[in-house]
Amino acid sequence: SSHRGPIGRLLVGDVGAAVLQDSPCPVAIAPKRLRDAGWAPRRIGVAYDGSDESLEALRAGEQPAAERDATLVIFTAWEMPVVDAAAYTPDMDRLLAESEEHAQRLLDGALATTTEGAEGQLLRGHPARALADATAGVDLMLVGSRGWGSVGRLIMGSTSRRLARHAACPLIIMPRPDR
Repeated sequence: SSHRGPIGRLLVGDVGAAVLQDSPCPVAIAPKRLRDAGWAPRRIGVAYDGSDESLEALRAGEQPAAERDATLVIFTAWEMPVVDAAAYTPDMDRLLAESEEHAQRLLDGALATTTEGAEGQLLRGHPARALADATAGVDLMLVGSRGWGSVGRLIMGSTSRRLARHAACPLIIMPRPDR
């Protein structure tokens, strides 16, 4: 990871971000504080949202988890819809419940198709922030990248890019499956 702070990345650029942009292969990023030569992941996290990209990350996480007898932890994040307090109606409670139920169905589906013994965690909050916080509880995190391009990232944001900057553990970012 970069040894520069936010100002240094702005002025000098960020090699890691440039590598992430259109990489045809998985990109691994280790926090600069990771110095243990004997490091071996015991808990491997995967960010899963039901997309092809997250399925690719899930499949990629299964192998090292099995090889190392590590626990595979699948994280699905969901966010409460943003609504102006003046516009609140009882339908908002239904919408909130439906959002959580949808995320739970995604997580349950992923757990049903993966290795035995995998764990699932439903995270509430903005996906990039919730997943960055979740990296503190795993030794390695895998995430898919949609490869939106610069305009798409500007409009949609980038979970993988935020994780590259804020993950508390080593991170593997998988490229789009069609590459």
